[in-house]
Amino acid sequence: MRTFRTLALLAAVACTSEADEDVLILTKSNFSKHLKDYKQTLISFHAPWCGHCKKLVPEFEGAAGALKDSGVKLASVDATVEVALASQYKVQGFPTIIWFEEGLQKQYEGTQSQDAMVEWVQMMVSPTVTSFTTPQEPTGWAPVVTLRADSILKGFEDAAKANREKAEWHFVRMVGSFSISKVTIKHAGEELIEMPTGGGDTKKVTQFLDDNLMPLFGELNGNTFDRYMHTELGLIWALYPPKGKTPKQIHDEYDSVMRPVAAKYKSKYNIVYTNVVDYREAIEGMLGVASSSVPVHRAAEAGRRQQEVCTV
Repeated sequence: MRTFRTLALLAAVACTSEADEDVLILTKSNFSKHLKDYKQTLISFHAPWCGHCKKLVPEFEGAAGALKDSGVKLASVDATVEVALASQYKVQGFPTIIWFEEGLQKQYEGTQSQDAMVEWVQMMVSPTVTSFTTPQEPTGWAPVVTLRADSILKGFEDAAKANREKAEWHFVRMVGSFSISKVTIKHAGEELIEMPTGGGDTKKVTQFLDDNLMPLFGELNGNTFDRYMHTELGLIWALYPPKGKTPKQIHDEYDSVMRPVAAKYKSKYNIVYTNVVDYREAIEGMLGVASSSVPVHRAAEAGRRQQEVCTV
């Protein structure tokens, strides 16, 4: 059976795709049929000469295999050959990964790793709002937004549909004297934040999410880097020596000190910690900080090159 790695290089001469391929190769002749056959599909638009595209190949192929039994099919388009398709879906760079669902499209902007793409797809195919009998704790990097009310409010549900990739959306039914609607957001390891009013207003719920999208003191890693970049806030890196500790243990040790600072400056900066061992090269390259120099705090203003930093 041909692999996606081979097909990505031969897409210019490939006119059909085999039904048993984990990643289907699409052209103008089968693109529309693919969208009809698969109501939910993730499609990569690539160029054979693109270095980032070549790095994506094994990750995308792995994600396709992991999602094989989910009903979601992954596919690939050589945008240098299928120029009309790339233009139709406003592909401006490579690779561009787009989620298609019953006539709607949404660009995937997460980390281009197998695990991140699988997690994102699983989130996209799960119910928009999940019902629970009691409030739940976050299980991953995404916060939990919870509506407590006697029924699901349409404005809350609409906000969830528009922002499902940003958070987990929960509903807890409340009755009697506890039936007054309330919306909260919770990040792993942090305190609950309550929305003052407007739990049924889509715009207000969305704004509440955006204002509290990132944790006060969160981990910067391969899964969260893009999320922090998209907030358009400055970053303060809190770099601490690991001393054999896990990132969570480092968080717990310094949380009580850093969280009040983060709360004070949350409108201007995200304050993060990171694994200085795993990301040693990135830290040295972006910040000019050697692993032997920690502990240190470095800040970068929003909109400035990451290299333009100052010690704080």
